[in-house]
Amino acid sequence: MLNLRMWLTSILAPLAPSVFFLFALHPSTVRVTALMLALSLLFSYVPCLLLGLPLIKFLEWRRSLSTMRLAICGALIGAVVFCTFGFVLSGLLDSSVDAASNIRESVAGALLGLSVAILFGAIAGMPLFARGSKQR
Repeated sequence: MLNLRMWLTSILAPLAPSVFFLFALHPSTVRVTALMLALSLLFSYVPCLLLGLPLIKFLEWRRSLSTMRLAICGALIGAVVFCTFGFVLSGLLDSSVDAASNIRESVAGALLGLSVAILFGAIAGMPLFARGSKQR
């Protein structure tokens, strides 16, 4: 599945969280916008390359690659990555994190991971459901 469409998908799909943050949070200055964009791109592209693409290769190898399976895994990866993002950000800002914010971060991360995975599957032209897992 390594073709031009896959490369385009790998470039466009991880942009979704960054664009979401820019529109949702309305940064006040150019400096805050640049910092927010840099951090969100870092925490979007790195997990996609380190976790998402190997996951796709694994699902391809198992012949069970589908948008639905990718979306489920993307939501789980997104929750972990967003919680990590919150932990790093709270460390940088020297603030504490409570249980309620951890839950909110997990849910928000799952939704962002889900959106990246669904966008990835749609752009790549993956089937919604796998036709069936065949063991090698």
